[in-house]
Amino acid sequence: MRRLVDQLAAQGRQVGRDTVAALLKAARFSLRGNARMPAGSQHPDLEAQFGHLNATVAAFLKAGHPVISLDSKKKEQIGLFTRPGRES
Repeated sequence: MRRLVDQLAAQGRQVGRDTVAALLKAARFSLRGNARMPAGSQHPDLEAQFGHLNATVAAFLKAGHPVISLDSKKKEQIGLFTRPGRES
């Protein structure tokens, strides 16, 4: 909150922390911690997703269209660490 007040002051807007807090609350902003899930959890429909991809690839290949395959890695959390979401 303090950083936001300081940044507004740098722009020439003099407001207090209470005003900023009230405006953020009125805009439905709230402080929340990050939700953490253990590593290795999978999407419940993973098999259905791969089935859909395989069917789509087969249809494209049958029609003579090229198919590009990409392999990407999901970022995994190492542990159930949280950040409080507040600055002093």
